[in-house]
Amino acid sequence: MTSGQFSAILNSLSNEVVNGPTPTNEPSSTGSHHT
Repeated sequence: MTSGQFSAILNSLSNEVVNGPTPTNEPSSTGSHHT
C-alpha cells in the first residue's frame, strides 16, 4: 500500500466520521425512500 492510498483511506474514513453515513446508504435499509 502506498502512502497515497493510505491517506485516501484516512480521508474517506474521517469524512464518514464528520458527515456520518451517506444518505444514499440509509434509505436502502428501509427501502421506503430511494433516489
